[in-house]
Amino acid sequence: MGPVVTAATVRAGSCTRPLPCQHTVLSPSSRGAPGPAWDQDPQSPAAQRQGCLGRGCVRGMRGPACTESAASPAPGPVPAGPVTCPEERDPRTGMGSAGHLPPAFTSGNSGMGISTVSAARIYKGQLEGGPGEDSRLAMETFPYVALAKTYNVDRQVPDSAGTGTAYLCGVKANAKTLGVSAAAVYGKCNTTWGNEVHSILHRAKQSGKSVGIVTTTRVQHASPGASYAHVVNREWYSDADLPKEAIRQGCKDIAYQLVHNTDINVILGGGRMYMTPRKTPDPEYPTDPKQSGTRKDGLDLVERWLSAKEGARYVWNKEGLDAVDENSTDYLLGLFEPKDMKYELNRDASTDPSIVEMTEKAIRILRRNPRGFFLFVEDELIDHGHHSSRAKQALSEAVMLDRAVARAAELTSASETLTVVTADHSHVFSFGGSTPRGNSIFG
Repeated sequence: MGPVVTAATVRAGSCTRPLPCQHTVLSPSSRGAPGPAWDQDPQSPAAQRQGCLGRGCVRGMRGPACTESAASPAPGPVPAGPVTCPEERDPRTGMGSAGHLPPAFTSGNSGMGISTVSAARIYKGQLEGGPGEDSRLAMETFPYVALAKTYNVDRQVPDSAGTGTAYLCGVKANAKTLGVSAAAVYGKCNTTWGNEVHSILHRAKQSGKSVGIVTTTRVQHASPGASYAHVVNREWYSDADLPKEAIRQGCKDIAYQLVHNTDINVILGGGRMYMTPRKTPDPEYPTDPKQSGTRKDGLDLVERWLSAKEGARYVWNKEGLDAVDENSTDYLLGLFEPKDMKYELNRDASTDPSIVEMTEKAIRILRRNPRGFFLFVEDELIDHGHHSSRAKQALSEAVMLDRAVARAAELTSASETLTVVTADHSHVFSFGGSTPRGNSIFG
């Protein structure tokens, strides 16, 4: 089970009606049976009529916008009762009478289960010179916490592709598939058509928001990929990874869809090699052929992305990122490694940006849009550390993710921003024993 910590506020209006969407603070992946219309599609007219602007009353949602009778910090059924609602919104756009769309910040972190959060809390406190147990993560300051059941339609233990599709698109899916319903069959290209499902990022863009992705893995990876791609195999990173049959049937790789699907304003992470033609030398590792481009179709997707947009910048190192003027940049593509980015403990701070720095740059660009923004931030390396049984790497990533959450809170308004911190699944990580207070979390 993965923790879900949420934070939000919305502007109060003058109407009074029940708040039926309170319990949808839980991730879509936690729900097995179909629910009301807004439970399946928060952008549907039914959802908009009910005032479901987000999944629950969360950070900062106090006073007239969320009365005690309609919201309880404890999980469970929502008590009936009236609540003063947000302003009326156009069901087609989600915009209120002021033409304003509240910003949204979502952090999905693979493998960050309860034990990881607990250990990260202690580790953070010990890094600050204390015993650790009484420390507090930024995400733990949010007033509402929930648990989510995670599983795929076809698997008891889920993967990040199916869960990413669940919590970003609101539809449970099969393992290893992205942006498609469970009617799509893993590896079968021709089952893609007609089974595509769209993410909250896609819907935010359609509503006029600026949108972005920040990840410590390759930007074509499972979790970020679920926000823009529709593919029946999460490992179809470039066209070189597609079987011949899939190419003949017209399926496109994830990198291609990153550039050609949803118009994303900010993309920051790894994954350079999937964007350029075969044997294209990597700018950071030009003498290492293993880091070169992989595309067989000859496309330079970076150049294609740049040529299609005004006010666009491409960077591949920290120096380039730092030089980006967020006041004049409308589109930013930053690819800082050929594949995944490095663990925080192994990161060269002079060449590679941290998740905190990437998050800050993204928010500074996206928040210029008066209609609001949606930003997805992920630290996938928490999961990678656990997969490799590297506890220190995993917990260091969790601490860095929490710092990114804290920085995001400083850069946004708690009265207008919905912030959700979640894990798409937990991991086989535990700690225990009769250790004294202040003992190193690593033993």
